[in-house]
Amino acid sequence: MDNNIVVVPAGGTRKIMPLASMLIGYKVKTAVLLDGDDVGKRKDKELRNHLKLNTLLITDYLDSEEGEIEDLFEESVYLKAVEMAYPDIELDFTEAEEKEKCISKKVKAAFERKDEEFEKWNPIRTLSEWARSGEKSISEKTKKRFEKIFREANKILK
Repeated sequence: MDNNIVVVPAGGTRKIMPLASMLIGYKVKTAVLLDGDDVGKRKDKELRNHLKLNTLLITDYLDSEEGEIEDLFEESVYLKAVEMAYPDIELDFTEAEEKEKCISKKVKAAFERKDEEFEKWNPIRTLSEWARSGEKSISEKTKKRFEKIFREANKILK
């Protein structure tokens, strides 16, 4: 990604509109990367229609109709990161949980069943550290997905 591009996490789709509006107000070139779940797809339409923003949907970089940023990683790698972030929790999934299309939703459902709290940022932090360190468990397929997103962001924000 171009060094002049700054990634600003919004902290969820509910917070994107005020953040994007503020950035546009300051004449900052803005694009938004959204999860490809139902909420993200609705927010995509809202941002395009009301703020005329360029948006990128995670599902454009996956072989799936639904997906979140966590799904850009291979499932086994993501689950390894969850285990590192939550070493005291044994991960196992029910048949219903296995049917979840998004890996973080699958993990969250398993945690809820065990009366445990799951924070999506904990495994993402681990994955970020692995990516920066060149961890070999980050697959070429995953790297190519992120590279494609970065190339698209570079085009939009130049």
